[in-house]
Order: sequence, then C-alpha cells, then structure tokens
Amino acid sequence: ILLLNRMVWWVWSGLLLVALLYVYLTPFTKVEESFNLQAIHDLLVHRTDLSAYDHKEFPGVVPRTFIAPIAVALPSFPLHVTSQLLGGSKFASQLIARAVIAVFGVLSLNLFLETVTRVFGKDITTRITIITISQFHFLFYLSRPLPNTFALSVVLVSYHFLLKRKFVSFIWSSAFAILVLRSELAVLLGLFLLVEVIDFRVSMVTVLVHGFAALVTWLSLTVAVDSVFWGRLIWPEGEVFYFNAILNKSSEWGTLPLHAYFTNLLPKAVGPLVPPMLAVALYFDARVRRLTMPVVAYIMLYSLLPHKELRFVLYSVPVLNLGAARGWAHFAHNWAKGWLYRVSWVAVVGLLLGNVALTGVTTLASSENYFGGEALARLHRFIPPSTPVHVHLDNLVCQTGASRFGQLNSGWRYNKSDHLTPGSKEMEGFTHLLVDMSSDYSVYKSTHTVLFTVSGLSHIELTSRPPFVSVAVSPKVVALERRRTAASGGSGGG
Repeated sequence: ILLLNRMVWWVWSGLLLVALLYVYLTPFTKVEESFNLQAIHDLLVHRTDLSAYDHKEFPGVVPRTFIAPIAVALPSFPLHVTSQLLGGSKFASQLIARAVIAVFGVLSLNLFLETVTRVFGKDITTRITIITISQFHFLFYLSRPLPNTFALSVVLVSYHFLLKRKFVSFIWSSAFAILVLRSELAVLLGLFLLVEVIDFRVSMVTVLVHGFAALVTWLSLTVAVDSVFWGRLIWPEGEVFYFNAILNKSSEWGTLPLHAYFTNLLPKAVGPLVPPMLAVALYFDARVRRLTMPVVAYIMLYSLLPHKELRFVLYSVPVLNLGAARGWAHFAHNWAKGWLYRVSWVAVVGLLLGNVALTGVTTLASSENYFGGEALARLHRFIPPSTPVHVHLDNLVCQTGASRFGQLNSGWRYNKSDHLTPGSKEMEGFTHLLVDMSSDYSVYKSTHTVLFTVSGLSHIELTSRPPFVSVAVSPKVVALERRRTAASGGSGGG
C-alpha cells in the first residue's frame, strides 16, 4: 500500500506539473472556450448581478450550462479574493480558474489510474503516465474551459467505476456527463454499458431503474440552475444536441473527411508510439479488446458527423493509452526471450522520444497562437491606466484570447460588438482599435495611427540546424490609436 501511495503521488505530481506548465505557456483561450471562461469571470466578479453577465449581451450560437462554471468558480473564489487583496490583476484570476480546471482533470485521471493499477498492475500505470506526459493534446486540453474538458473529468470517473464494476455509480456519473455536459457521450458511455449488459454483468432492470432516476435528477438540476441564469425555461445540452445532431448546424464551422479522426486528428494526439503498441495489446490481452471496442465504435459513429474536432473524441485517449501501455509492457516483460523483443523495446523508446519531440514543437507553435489575448495585454502595457480609453476588439481578437479577465482597467471601456461597419463613424469614434491585419484597416488611416502590431503562428518549417524546426510567425493584429487631430465626437458603439 505504501508503494502504491508513493506511486500515486509521483503520478499526480507529474501530470499536474505538466498541465500547469501548459497554463503558464498558453495563458489565453480560444473562441470555443469563450462562454465558460466569461461565465467563470462573471461568477467571480459580478456574482449575483446577472444583468452584468456576458451571455446577456453575447449569448452565443447555442446555450451552455452554468453548472460547470459554478463548479470551477467556487474553489477559485477564495484564491481570486486573495489575489485581489494582494494587488494581483484580474488576469491572475483567469490563471487561477484554469489551474482549478487542471486540478479537477488530474484528480479524475488519477482516480482512473489508481483503478488501472489494481486491474492491470502498477507498471501499466507507470507506462500510461509516461505516455500521457509525452503527448501534447491531452494534458494541454485538461486546463481548458471547454465543455468537453469538463465532461472528460466526469468520463474518467465513469471509467473508474466501470473498471471497478460499480455499475450503478457508472450509470449515475455517465448520466450527469450526458445530460448536463456533452450529449454525444450517450454513444460512448452507452456502448460501454451495452457490453456489460450483453455479458450479464449488469441487469436491464438496474439500467432502467437507475437510468430513469438519474435522468430525472440531473435533468431537474440543469433545468433549475440554468433557467435562473438564462432567464427562461431551458435545458442547455438538449438545445445543443438539437442544433448539432438534428439540424447538423455544426457543419457550418467546417467539415473534414469521414476518416479524419483515424488518419489525422487522433494520430496527432496520441503520437507515433500508441498505434503499434495498441495493436500488440489488442492481440495479446482480451481486457484491452473489451475496453477498446466501444471506443473505436464511438469514433466510427461520431465520424458520420461532418464537423470534426479532436476535443469531440478526446475521451478515447486514456483508453488508447492504456492499450499502448499494455503493449509496451509486453516487450519489457519479455526482454530476455530473444533479440526481437530487445529490438522492439529499443524501438519503443525511440518512438517515445519522437513523441516528446513532437510535443515540444506543438507546444512552441501553440504558444504563438493567442495573438488576440497578447494584443489586449500589450495595449495595457502601452497606455497609462489613467488615460481615457474606449477600445474596440474585433472578432479575431476575441476569438484568439481576449476575454473579460483581460479587461484590466475599470476606467476603460471595452467593446466587442460585431455588427459595426469598418470605417464607419462609430468605429472612428473609438480611441483605440484592435484589428485583424488581414482586413482593410487602411480605412482608418485618416483617423487613427498604428500603435503596434502583434504576430502569431504562420507555419512550422524545417531548418538545417538543431532543433531542425522553427515556428514562423506573421503579423496578425494591429493596434490603432486615434489621432489627436481626429474629431473628438462619436463615442463608438455601446
């Protein structure tokens, strides 16, 4: 038990350290994280003043639940207040909130790994941890305020109950993930439950009784909580499901081929080590086959939707890593049996190092991909806080990192209205503009002057010198300041 506790500590510490490192290296967020991040901000700052909440003015395409932001805001609040008392900026509270999300994710992952230790052995848990740390996407996403990230924490708890054969708890945790956070998990978690029903490990009576009770409980919770915040009777995840699955409106955000998850998105996420090691484990270990089949079936079914993003299938990565760890262990345990095993083990180490190299490049590239947040932060460094400022943030700036947490000066006015016409009198009335450089910002040349530009990721290129790759950047956002001779009238949009 002492050995297990020591292992749990180093696993927990290593995973959390890497997740927090990603928070430090990429402190800003993207547009898909916007609702939850703004909701956490409003819960911390505006609290019971719902009229001041961001979603009242910018509700987004589909409504989202406030239950997850509340779960993050509650433990963040004491740290937020302490930070404010110590003179910390509001942006520090964004880092606090993301760190809390990371802690939730690592705690859930650790719970899953503890159960893996009891079922597969501590060496498998060690290998899963090494594989996970060597990958970029999983731990990077673990601190992001995405609905999928919140759901991932619950899914990991569900995996824990599944491996321990606590099927009633599995049903309740799965129902929460499905009804409150991400409806598509009905397919993934439903497939796992179906396998258990077919094998007579859990009865249909248990499934129906507890499934119905969980449905009533969690549906009542989300409707009661979210109706207060949205000001109308609402089941957010039900509306999301209707929008994405029934109307298929998600395809308006881009489409990828049917095979994209298998040939593009997941290979990038898991790296070169997982596919061959998973194949070995599927051949040798029936337990791995039992866990992997529902995951593969889920990915195949979800591939039918044209709009594809890695975050939609991120829940599969822990299971795939488990299989890869089991395949790696097969070669390690049979080291003495012949040269083929030894060569294969050396190849595993090489693939693992390749994984680490890819993660380094991806991390560097990602750190250059939040130029909107950097532009807003730099504006605060350029302009004294006592200066009267009314700044407009265009769509690209808001989509690449600018958030309410970045609006640091209470005396400034920030505007992100997206209905204003470039070059119009309303736009010319702003003292400062943060503008997409690919747009025709020359329409402001008579009223505004360039204050600075911010560059962002352009592409990754190979070089002839170590580390043989470099991240190329190009100008993305330009900050404009109104000329002193420009008309003082026209305060800009509200």
